[in-house]
Amino acid sequence: MAKQTSLFLTKEIVNQGQTFHVGDSGVYKTIFTAANDDSLVKSINICHTVSGTATAAPTTLTIPMQLAISGANRNDPTAIFLFANPNIPPMAGGSGTLSPIDALSASGCPSCPIDNAGKRYYPLESGSQILARFLNGLLLSGSISVTVIAENY
Repeated sequence: MAKQTSLFLTKEIVNQGQTFHVGDSGVYKTIFTAANDDSLVKSINICHTVSGTATAAPTTLTIPMQLAISGANRNDPTAIFLFANPNIPPMAGGSGTLSPIDALSASGCPSCPIDNAGKRYYPLESGSQILARFLNGLLLSGSISVTVIAENY
């Protein structure tokens, strides 16, 4: 095993995200793009809000990853690789009593590595993107907010 010869220091902590509305069903949106010197995604928080009604049909949010890096040893930059498919309960993180969903949790993304604090993370190479889309179930008065919290190096 090769010896690590450099120390990775965080340059910045970034919050990026998107909000999805009814007309966005099935459309991929870029949620996060990795920095020039790679990034570590620490959490992907998902909130579902509905205005005007107390309940809503469950909404499924699909979070695939798109590797948007070209090069001899890289994957096809146009391919989209699915890495999590959490189910978003009605009003999760909204005005209801449920907490926001973390897509990097043990149930949402069990294959992600775990850091020294026991928290899952997702490493991204420079230029890689995380995309998201919801599939169905969003009411006319609802929205889904997806926020990525990451460290850039």
